[in-house]
Amino acid sequence: MILGDYIGQGGHRVVFAHKTNPEWVVKIAKNNTYYNIAEFEAWRLAKAQGLDKWLVPCVDILEGGKYLIQERGEDITRDEIPTGPMPLFLQVDYTAERQWKRHKGLIKKM
Repeated sequence: MILGDYIGQGGHRVVFAHKTNPEWVVKIAKNNTYYNIAEFEAWRLAKAQGLDKWLVPCVDILEGGKYLIQERGEDITRDEIPTGPMPLFLQVDYTAERQWKRHKGLIKKM
């Protein structure tokens, strides 16, 4: 299996480090695959429109959305949430620091 150490969980997913790549995480859907699929599709569409600089990259989605593999980001504080102009789709849960991560030196949304 691709699961490394347990990182944490939210209401809909459990997150583990990727077993063979320390720069990735694996998000496992708890009861429904909606959030993994939505996150992967948002990444895919943002990339197609040149807006991917705002998002932590997704790597792959497996088993119909049960597993989402994503590059790993670091937690940030509320004070580090970006301010100023940004694409409209990023403004959902805008003030929730759990939605933002530091990725390769930049603050991006998960």
